[in-house]
Amino acid sequence: MFSDLNNILLKYGVTPINRVGEEFDSKLEQALLTDKVEGKKDEEVLEVLLKGYMLHDRVIRPATVKINKID
Repeated sequence: MFSDLNNILLKYGVTPINRVGEEFDSKLEQALLTDKVEGKKDEEVLEVLLKGYMLHDRVIRPATVKINKID
């Protein structure tokens, strides 16, 4: 049932926002938590806490994420 719903959403252009490992983009994501992880870049997305979605090229719900913050 979930895969059917997911396929229907994809058919109409709704795609999830998943940018783990990429630089934080405030247009696509909302940072809720920060962490300090050695070996990761500053403001790199570490984890998606709540999925976000786009309709074609428009954000309909930003992803809530945890990012890396280096002092």
